[in-house]
Amino acid sequence: MTKKSIRRHSDEFKQEMFDLVLKQGYSVVDAAQAVGTTSIKKT
Repeated sequence: MTKKSIRRHSDEFKQEMFDLVLKQGYSVVDAAQAVGTTSIKKT
């Protein structure tokens, strides 16, 4: 069985995601794809 590693995102990354979703109207999925990740979790 493979154990998944947990990613910790920087404040800069979180701000970029925030801007894409709330200021530019991206969906969370589209924003994640735009920055090169596929999974976003609440922290």
